[in-house]
Amino acid sequence: MSQWKKELRRTMLEQRERLGAEERRVKSASLCSRIVDMLEGQGILRGQGQLLTFMPFGHEADIHPVAERCWAAGGSVAVPKTVPAQKKLELFTVRSLEELTPGLWGILEPDAEKGAVPADPAQLLAVLVPGVAFDRSGGRVGYGGGYYDRLLAGLEEQGIRPLRIAPAFEMQICEELALEAHDIRVDAVVTESGWYVTEGGGGGVGAFRGIQPF
Repeated sequence: MSQWKKELRRTMLEQRERLGAEERRVKSASLCSRIVDMLEGQGILRGQGQLLTFMPFGHEADIHPVAERCWAAGGSVAVPKTVPAQKKLELFTVRSLEELTPGLWGILEPDAEKGAVPADPAQLLAVLVPGVAFDRSGGRVGYGGGYYDRLLAGLEEQGIRPLRIAPAFEMQICEELALEAHDIRVDAVVTESGWYVTEGGGGGVGAFRGIQPF
């Protein structure tokens, strides 16, 4: 693992942890509203395709309202389940937060006994991608496990290329990240202040209907 990534993760995580609960709540609500606007533009809230969303933990932005908005509108939502032994994510369709249970690191994960069923990756239209730091070109530094890099690369090998949207606080945006060959870029980074629609992720600005960068 690159030393600069270790230092960046440490610095960013410390800064994010310093956000107060109320400030985090307000910023989270703002960026969730922007993500919902994006998803409406892609048709996901009208049942066109499926959204894959992570479940936040620690001091990440609270993006639960995005999934809840999708469910309320009749949209389809998938959530990943971590398989540590194989260092991969398995995807499940869930119909509510009640179909989730705390898993690895205490993160909410799909529970088959509560109704979660395996998802069809071919139905994915958009993926919410977690991370520690991002740049305006779609560069992303995750937590170091490589789970999402492997997931997204594996989907692309199957010819599946959903839009990659990263929820983040504005303080997580860096000028430029020196990425490695295996680092997957995102198509848009959405913060409490606006969105950065990128061309570096591969989806391209044109992939987002009605969305312009700020």
